Amino acid sequence: MRLVPFLVALIFTLVAAGCTSGPLADKISHVGAANHDLVSAKAYPKLYVEIDSPSGYGPNADALSAFHDALAQVSGRSGADVVLDTSDTSIPAEPGHKYTEQEIQDLESKHRSHHTGGDTAALYILYVAGGNVADNGQTSVLGEAYRGTSIAMFKGNVQSTSSSGGLSTKPSELCVERAVLIHEFGHDAGLVNLGTPMQTPHEDSGHPGHSSNQGSVMYWAVDGSASLLNLLTPLGGGCEQQIPWHFDDNDLADLRALAAS
Repeated sequence: MRLVPFLVALIFTLVAAGCTSGPLADKISHVGAANHDLVSAKAYPKLYVEIDSPSGYGPNADALSAFHDALAQVSGRSGADVVLDTSDTSIPAEPGHKYTEQEIQDLESKHRSHHTGGDTAALYILYVAGGNVADNGQTSVLGEAYRGTSIAMFKGNVQSTSSSGGLSTKPSELCVERAVLIHEFGHDAGLVNLGTPMQTPHEDSGHPGHSSNQGSVMYWAVDGSASLLNLLTPLGGGCEQQIPWHFDDNDLADLRALAAS
């Protein structure tokens, strides 16, 4: 039996039909493709966030609390209808490993157990103890939205960028991780110009997919360790004020319009 043509035809059928639920859809869904599912409580009254991690390299509790509040705010769901599940800590701990995107996808395929369906939209967040193959001597990747409902968090890089890496002159783990979590969710929600229409133009032409406002969590500098740390010098004050972690008015206007559509 020739399975490849059949699978290709099936994928095109699902996409044409607007089907966004189930494991197959998760695998073929690009960043921003599930924006309405994630943001609209009318489409899915509940949001389930599966967070898998290695033991000892899980999410910062305070960052996760801020993330939960941000999800409830932008989707109009009650706090009780946004569930964060951190119970799976079976991801292999490889602190020095630099992950390729294929390795990240393979870990998701092996460990992810929840998908959008019924009355619940699903978001998957994978924490790994190491870094990213794109890391170099100047900067490192802190997080990545890599599919429509999938985010990777590189905990080793978050730790080395923050004071948890041993240097008190760096920002706290909370300040770094909170910003990155919300930033990457923003991309899966279609910000900025990644599937969610802009009510007012605010994309940085030099950094597509990012806000031109340095005060927005969608500002491009949140993406990498070096650019994020560079925010600390000119602004003054503590990291609470220096590292953006809120959606700005333009972001919120885009998300409100999406949720209402």
